[in-house]
Amino acid sequence: MTSTKISDNKANELLEVHKKLELACVDYFNEVEEVNDLYPACRFELFEDWLDQKLTKEPTLEDFKKTASDYIKTVIDFRTFFVTNDVKIEKEINARLKINIRAIQNIASEKDITIKGVENLDKLEVEKIEVINDSEERNYLSSGLSLKLKLTLLYKLGIIDHLRTFDSLKNNDRALSRLLHVILEEGKPDTLQPYLSAERSGKKSLVPQNNPLSSKLREEAVQILERTDLTNDEIKKYYPNL
Repeated sequence: MTSTKISDNKANELLEVHKKLELACVDYFNEVEEVNDLYPACRFELFEDWLDQKLTKEPTLEDFKKTASDYIKTVIDFRTFFVTNDVKIEKEINARLKINIRAIQNIASEKDITIKGVENLDKLEVEKIEVINDSEERNYLSSGLSLKLKLTLLYKLGIIDHLRTFDSLKNNDRALSRLLHVILEEGKPDTLQPYLSAERSGKKSLVPQNNPLSSKLREEAVQILERTDLTNDEIKKYYPNL
């Protein structure tokens, strides 16, 4: 009897939750009908009005973060609840949504702000939206990278492996260091030689702290490359060991 009572209580609780969800969906679609459009969030005129209310004349970085997040939440909601078997309507909806998202990105771009993580409608996740101040990013990339981290980036991109295909550089860390000195215009001709040797020696290296492929440096390199639209998954297709 006790278990039956518990089951009944749980069933009633679930029914209440279901009713609340159902009511929320009904209210949601009632609002959709009020604007006389089955899919109002993708109608550009309505979107423009919404955007004007959201953004001030001089929006801050935080304004853009909130605006982009709010709109993506709206898009995800619509795509979750809206179901159609009409391929033509589905394509039109997606096209409109892309135009609207592009509008946010264009406004941001005029303010030297980049919004990333909104390129693929099927993989939209609010948590993965990234809003970047381009001027700060430029300063970071131009002055915030150590020579060792730059070398790590070259390894991640497979550039060092490519250079080592030349016979004169294959086992010649000194020559490779001189070449990299010319390319990077930093340090001295032999500055990178210890790092190149440590990486090539791997676990046998007498100075493992010189290895430019430490987990910390690789993690930093991944974050930097992702800011330039190069994902770690994409790089791993070609350089799986890095």
